This record gives sequence, C-alpha cells and structure tokens, in this order.
Amino acid sequence: MTSEVLGKVNTLLASFSTSFGSSAPARQSNIRKATGFINGTLLAPGEVFSYNDTVGPRISRLGWRKAPAFENGAVVQSAGGGICQTSTTLYNAVLRANLKIVARRGHTMPVHYVPAGCDATVDYGSQDFKFENSTGGPLYIEASSDGGRLKYNLFGVAEAKPGQIDIVTGRRMGNRRGGFSVAAYRVIHEADGTTKRESLGVSSYRPMAAH
Repeated sequence: MTSEVLGKVNTLLASFSTSFGSSAPARQSNIRKATGFINGTLLAPGEVFSYNDTVGPRISRLGWRKAPAFENGAVVQSAGGGICQTSTTLYNAVLRANLKIVARRGHTMPVHYVPAGCDATVDYGSQDFKFENSTGGPLYIEASSDGGRLKYNLFGVAEAKPGQIDIVTGRRMGNRRGGFSVAAYRVIHEADGTTKRESLGVSSYRPMAAH
C-alpha cells in the first residue's frame, strides 16, 4: 500500500471496550501481552485477520502466565488464561465496523464482560477468531489496555464508515441440563432509512458461572 493510501486511514469506524481491572495479576498480564501483539495491525483490502496467527501459541516458556480458563466444562489454570477477553472485545468492535466474520465461536460457559451471544473464544490449534477486511480500503487496529480498560479502535477510509449498528440478542432458551442458548443479530441501519438484520448465529452455554 502506498503512503497516499495509508494517509486516508484516518476515520474511526468502530470502537469497543471492556473492563479487566478486577482480574488477578496473571490474567491482566495475559490480556496486556495479547493486546500488544494485536495493536498496530494493518490489513489490506480483502485480507483476513487470524487471531491465532497474530498472537501465536500460548505457552509458559513464551511468557504466558497461568490464569483461569474454560476447559471441558470446568475452570482450570491455563497458560494464557483470560485472553479470550481480547478476542471478544475485538469481535465486538469488528461487528460494529460492519466487517465480515470468517470464524467465530462462543465459549462453553457464559463470560462476565459481554452479554451472552456476544463472545468469541480462541484456542491455539483448534479454535480461531477470523474476520475479513471487507471495507474496500486499508484497516488499522489500535488496541490499548491501560488503567484496567481494554479498548479496540478500528480505523479505515471515510467511505467505509458504517451507519448505526446495533448488536441485539434474542430470548434465552433453557435446556434440561440447566444451560441455555441465545441467538445474536447485527442490525444495520442504512442511510436510506432501511434496516438490515443479520444473524450472528446461536451460542449454547453450560450452567456454570464465569470466572
């Protein structure tokens, strides 16, 4: 991309933030580490962002600390625990920028930092979060984790600025095991006054409180 094209990446397309200030030090460390890998990412038009390719494997010898994570229906101590808050926060910014989701799956249990149906789990080697830069121009990701606040800003060309976008969830549907499922939708309000409702899929959760 030429400097002339990059110079046009000056419009905030969407922003989303979550809080992690009350988390244990190890979890906070993992969130900051993952955020550092993502901050400054520049995507060409049509390029697909892969969370796992960007952040890399989460193992102790690479500096990832053990913190609570979901595994097989239980909460365990795992290297890199907590980083799903970064993939989830990014996912919500991506939704509001009206970008194309390529791969996303919710957790097996609900999390505390976003509503059910709005999360995006990652697990290196098995589950990735991917989206396509479908803006038609370059896309820049600015990520910060200061003061216990995790924030993702997505910048692009002015022409890619979407109209109002709402993320809504349907009624929770319980099951016999005590868990529930919930559907999520992206509601896009077009400039001409029309509204488009896009399904984001159904997420199913086991009956266990998040940590």
